[in-house]
Amino acid sequence: MQNWKLARSRSYWYLGLVSAIAVLGVTIAFSVLSPQLFYSPNLIHLTYETIAQTQSNPIKEVLQNLQLPWQNPITSTQKFETTPTTSPAAQAFAAGLWSGQQILLGNDNPILPQLLSPPLKELSWLQTRWKGDFELGQWILLLWTVTQVSPPLTDTFWDKQKQIFIHFQADFSTTNQSSAVETQRVTSALKFIKPFIEKVPLPAKQEPQLYDQLGRELAFMMDNLSP
Repeated sequence: MQNWKLARSRSYWYLGLVSAIAVLGVTIAFSVLSPQLFYSPNLIHLTYETIAQTQSNPIKEVLQNLQLPWQNPITSTQKFETTPTTSPAAQAFAAGLWSGQQILLGNDNPILPQLLSPPLKELSWLQTRWKGDFELGQWILLLWTVTQVSPPLTDTFWDKQKQIFIHFQADFSTTNQSSAVETQRVTSALKFIKPFIEKVPLPAKQEPQLYDQLGRELAFMMDNLSP
């Protein structure tokens, strides 16, 4: 499994190096579920609302047991040994993962861990050049949760996810916010989940396998793009 993860991580790196692409500047917009994390409506916000409306014990159980990459002492130590400097882009992405987890758990006014704080403490990630990385983290966390629980969702829900995916693809390839290497890592990771995003929703009997495959790719993204 470790060799497979290493191979996939190298694949992200390789695909990124062969495509020089500039980074993202997405305007993140959220307002209802948690004003500190969201401040004007967009498709990701609507997606969170949809999942919140289908809130169930399985969702909370999955999220309560979820150990994010930097919270795992083994993987975080290995990462620090190879990449001792945590980049703002990785911090913003991880902050998006963490905040998404808190929102779906129903935690009001969560305090962002120091490791995930933006460079200027008085700013939200939404007010920095890495706001797109933050938003990506929130979306990936949400999709991963869906793959673990498989709540009943409509075709409209998945149509919105396809629009969000296209949005990230376009923005990460046309804007220059993070370093070229960091942006290439994101665009490479997006290539791995693209085939699955394009296929959903499938007939019910095919969905479990599709969800499992998409969930694995999203887990790789969470691990490889986090500090």
